[in-house]
Amino acid sequence: MKDFFTQRLIPPCCSNPASSLLFGKGTTRFFAHKYSEKNRSNHFSFIKQTLFAISILLLTIGSPLANANTILDITGLGDTGQIIEADQAVAVAFTLTNTFTNVSVTADILCIACQGGVWLHQNSLGAGASFGDTLDAFAFASNTSTPFFSGFTLNPGLYFLILAIDSGSAVWSGSITPTIFEAPGIMDEFDFHSTNTQAFVPQSDFGIIFGEGTLHYTVEGDPMTGGGTMTPVPEPSTAEFFLLGMILVIGVFANKAKLVRSKR
Repeated sequence: MKDFFTQRLIPPCCSNPASSLLFGKGTTRFFAHKYSEKNRSNHFSFIKQTLFAISILLLTIGSPLANANTILDITGLGDTGQIIEADQAVAVAFTLTNTFTNVSVTADILCIACQGGVWLHQNSLGAGASFGDTLDAFAFASNTSTPFFSGFTLNPGLYFLILAIDSGSAVWSGSITPTIFEAPGIMDEFDFHSTNTQAFVPQSDFGIIFGEGTLHYTVEGDPMTGGGTMTPVPEPSTAEFFLLGMILVIGVFANKAKLVRSKR
């Protein structure tokens, strides 16, 4: 116990009998106390630095990538809409004049015990629709979440979001007097309805919906550099946060190791 007290608590200047005689027992205890306080202070400082570095890493792991800009948004009171029964389909269309990346498409749809499919298609609907123009499609049901599509790079052209119902029914919400936001490089087009869908849904006979309001949907994306007039707000990437966290962790432990060596 005496050796432990001497090595851990009493600084080198006071760890021998001569020092005790020179400074006196009270002075020795004073130095031991101050030295112990310094150890505790360094220990708590190390803990705080470590927790801060770990927090940065956890923030990096848990934080999503930067969100895209809203480039087209059709909203409103929801005082109208389109009911879609079995063997029917509804589509909204938008035109791009710029190239956008990280594109996602979301729509305000209520599924009532329905089964069907959602399509992201380009260029045309009807008999002239090509299989090669379908960008993506998936089964739609009551438990399907939105956004329907995400992560796409879309070049200038005409695009369609199509909902086809095989059984049950769905309601696509809309507004008689919608609030429409259109960023430079994108424009909302007509809404379409088909009462007799084909096996390849984009080839169904679609007609323009007149006098029943405008259906709600949202498109998000970022303009490709040099391809538009919008500039997304730059945000630190996940890799940058991770690198910062690793530098902090390494720095904290290097500082701790240096402190330990200085005490020997």
